[in-house]
Amino acid sequence: MLKQENLAANFCGLLAVSGCKEVAIEWRILGKEQDGSLLTSWVSFNAKNRAEQRSNIGIYTPLLKTLQTVFRFPTKENVIQASVNLTKTLLLFTTKELRQEESGRKTDIYRTFLVEIKEGVEVEPFLLMEVDRN
Repeated sequence: MLKQENLAANFCGLLAVSGCKEVAIEWRILGKEQDGSLLTSWVSFNAKNRAEQRSNIGIYTPLLKTLQTVFRFPTKENVIQASVNLTKTLLLFTTKELRQEESGRKTDIYRTFLVEIKEGVEVEPFLLMEVDRN
């Protein structure tokens, strides 16, 4: 298993090997599956245009030492949890958004989505649940 301090460096290296040309920052571990694989998220951007950042979710398989990107967001999102089914065809993930109402009250909005994993095809996620917490 990778040491914690080496995760970001190793994941960046695996992305580069897979042909990714974007800069990857803000790595997070989102979950661990029964087969030992890790779900991770990161923010990526083109080195020439840092303003256009987008979030990504990937599956790191320690036995194969591979990192597969399974979902790319059009924008930067605060993804806090993710899981895949055994056959790695469905991805479930949760985002958290801080919303400030006109009254000044802040509310956390949690949204859980389900999306089919199709390599090379952008699939729209299906909103399963939205919960407000203040």
